[in-house]
Formats: sequence, structure tokens, C-alpha cells
Amino acid sequence: MKKLSFSIFIIALVLFSGCTFLTSQQGPTLLNTTEPDEVTTPEITTVEPVTPDAAQTWQGEGFSFTYPAIYTADEQGLWDEERYELHMNPPENCEVCSLPSVEVKTSTTDQTLDQYILADFDLPGETLDEMSQETGIQYDQILMGDNAVTHIRVDDMFAITGYYIQKGTTILSFKVYFDEDNNDELAEILSSLKFE
Repeated sequence: MKKLSFSIFIIALVLFSGCTFLTSQQGPTLLNTTEPDEVTTPEITTVEPVTPDAAQTWQGEGFSFTYPAIYTADEQGLWDEERYELHMNPPENCEVCSLPSVEVKTSTTDQTLDQYILADFDLPGETLDEMSQETGIQYDQILMGDNAVTHIRVDDMFAITGYYIQKGTTILSFKVYFDEDNNDELAEILSSLKFE
């Protein structure tokens, strides 16, 4: 009986030692109550809201106009956020990613405004009236601010709407590709156009 009790005691001691050894290998599970060496706070970025009437000024050679701050401007024209992102990171084989929302171009020429527009769109005729009779493409003259503007829309591979203003030998053109969604904004831009 003594041998049996002693054997049970030895087995219990071995089991207890084995459990203690295994537990010590996992490490203690204590709550960390120490303070970190350095406390970091997240960086806060303040973004000023853009109000609808906020505008930037485009200063060209001999002219200027204002445009809504929602556009990014460069030498090609005005880019809305989506078109600018496509331009900066074009997908493969994107032929239209280099087209801004509003293309702004100025030219010094001896051509009449009609001749310039016909050449710009590669349209037939000597005058816009001739071209319109031959092709059915409509154009009109509108007054925006202090400026007489020739407005024309041509549907080829996609819709292109052009606005042309002539001052002496300078012709300033604004072209909108695809859809003319920003019609009201463009009217405001053209109404703000000033020649020096």
C-alpha cells in the first residue's frame, strides 16, 4: 500500500511539474499597465471648404477670365477632378485622356473668324453659312458679358462644342468635349472674359 501511495505521489509530482513547465513556456498573461515611452497623436489635416462662388483668375496674353475653383488649370485648359485624374494616370490606350474639360486656346491669325472655325473643325465651305447649308451643322452668335461669341456644336466621334471670340487678330477658343454638362459654368467664364 505504501508503494501504491508513493507511486501516486510520484505520478502527481511529475504531472504537476509537467504542467508548470508547459505554462512557463507560454509566458505570463499579464495586463500591460506601463505607459508607452512616446505618445503620438494622429496628424489632423484642415481642409477649407470651397464655396461655389470661389474663383481663380486665368491670366493670358492680352486677356483674362475667372473660373470656378473646382477646376485645375494648366496650359491646355481647365480640368475637373475626374478628367484631371484620367490625364495624370491614364489607363492603357486612352486616346481622350489628354482632353481637358474645357480646352482653352488662343491664336494670332490673319484669318477671319469663320475661316478659323472651319479650319479648326476641318469643315467645308468658305463661311459658316456655306458650311451650315452643306452639312446641316448649326451655329449661332451670342453675347456673353461684353463679348460676341460664336457657338458651334459638331458631332463626329464624340460631341465637341466650341465657343470662339475674336479681338483684332487674336482668336480665343473654348472647346468642351463630350457633353456640355458645364454650360452654366462656361457661360459665367465667358461672361467674365476681359481683353486688355
